[in-house]
Amino acid sequence: MRYDAEGFHESAVRQYCDGRLTRREFVVKLAALGLGSSAIIATLASCGGGGNATVTSASPAATLAPGGGKEVVRAVSAITADIAGFDYVVAYDLNTNVPVYMVIEGLFRFDVNGVPMPAMALSQDMSDPLKCVYKLRPNVTFHDGSPMTSDDVAFSLLRNMDPDVASYQGLFFSRVKSIAATAADEVTVMFKKPDGVWHLVSGNPGCTGVTSKAWIEKNGKKVGTPAAGILGTGPYKFKSWVRGQQIVLERFDQYWNAANRAMKVKEWVIRPVVDESTIVAALGTGEIDHTFNLSGTSFNLLKAFPNVTQYTAPSYNVAYLGFNCEKAPWSDKRVRQAFSWALDKPGILQAAYANFGKMCKSPITPDQCNFETDQFKAAYDALPAFAPPDINKAKALVQQAGATGVKGQVLVGNDYDVPAGIAVQYAAQQMGMNVSVQRMPQQQKFALEFSGKPRPYDMTITIWGSDFADPSGNIQNCLGPNLILNAVQYHNPQVENLIGLQKSTTNQADRAKYIMEAQKIIVEDQPWVVLYETDTLQAMNSRLAGYALRPLYYNDSWGADIYGV
Repeated sequence: MRYDAEGFHESAVRQYCDGRLTRREFVVKLAALGLGSSAIIATLASCGGGGNATVTSASPAATLAPGGGKEVVRAVSAITADIAGFDYVVAYDLNTNVPVYMVIEGLFRFDVNGVPMPAMALSQDMSDPLKCVYKLRPNVTFHDGSPMTSDDVAFSLLRNMDPDVASYQGLFFSRVKSIAATAADEVTVMFKKPDGVWHLVSGNPGCTGVTSKAWIEKNGKKVGTPAAGILGTGPYKFKSWVRGQQIVLERFDQYWNAANRAMKVKEWVIRPVVDESTIVAALGTGEIDHTFNLSGTSFNLLKAFPNVTQYTAPSYNVAYLGFNCEKAPWSDKRVRQAFSWALDKPGILQAAYANFGKMCKSPITPDQCNFETDQFKAAYDALPAFAPPDINKAKALVQQAGATGVKGQVLVGNDYDVPAGIAVQYAAQQMGMNVSVQRMPQQQKFALEFSGKPRPYDMTITIWGSDFADPSGNIQNCLGPNLILNAVQYHNPQVENLIGLQKSTTNQADRAKYIMEAQKIIVEDQPWVVLYETDTLQAMNSRLAGYALRPLYYNDSWGADIYGV
């Protein structure tokens, strides 16, 4: 695969893999292209037969009795960007969630298969389709020792509906009529119309996470900042946060579920480390103990370290090239289809993720389709693949759209975005367009993508994952009417109607029908050119064990299950 307009990268890769360039000569050539050290390491990994590392197919569930294993005084986990904040209703991404959801818990917790299990709520009764009644667990306390009350729960959920708060999760509450504490141990949610996915929303701590009403009112603008963090009920409590350096979480020994979790790590330090090669090296030396956030290419390098254990699991995440559908010519689906035909997606998966993933034709990954599975499989198989690459077809579509000669820009953030960005640049050049690659810090990129305002960019490369194990997860959040999460500004009335219909019924066969119809339209329109589906990856120092890796690790209090070995 060629990655730049001159074919320089492709030639260098071929020569290195064939043994005609030394490692030093190869690095010099890639540096001449302007690639940073981590991108160079990623390319070296892809040349070395990425994806062949010996890894476990999933992290083992804790085989010790709860509370077993050795005590660990301090463990360090790395994320690839600093968090957006600790106020979970307005700060939400794959890095932010790693520390925040150790502090904040939802009313339910997703198990390893994505099934919501009772947590701070003992049950949710939805026998009336216009009502959900939560029975709350008794004797749950916040980290300051105050009791969690039904008033706190109702207040916390209602924050998602407050326009002054501007919650990222507000879409999930669009059908909610009221939320009230209806008894000391009960909270009732009333709906304007039925909500077919609310039972899954209960497991998302961004939606049903609970904080103290009194604490929020006392701390005001300090909520979520380094000055205050957040007050929760989870297995770890906020201790400190120095922006760009580290977050420190301290074990909460009065945690309500301590008897059923390992609870062996006394203190977790979460460090933002932008450069993946630095994370790889620090895992090798033992300076860092753990991470979820490496790309497949960097993850592949860890096979060289005997002190690091690698784990993989299925995923609900897809990497995609997203177009600003409100700006010409990206608003023309023929241009979007042209890029889908021009891109060598298997080559991008290898270069960006070392084959830790698989091809995916849709924003809905097959792993999300956990009901009406035969119907979903048939519908998925019938989708166009826009493969293998066909540059002639792509050029013809660009010409038909009158987009020949157009200039544009594609945003990239993380290291693993870079190979895809270069591939997009090269594909555009092949089609007679001129696209430049703009790299920016990941949090700055997220701020643009999820601002809720008109997007200034032309294209962006992003990895996004569903909030729950349901085929509606990605499409209803990111390709529907939500102005904040719809980073590509895609608006198709048919799709939005189908998204609404699937949400209005609890009949799974009907839901499947509506979702599959929406999927067919979305794939035809290509607002997302899905590049690949990632594997879920975890790397951990061999002195630690215990967490059962799952697709929804980013909505989980993962650190409470880790212990020393």
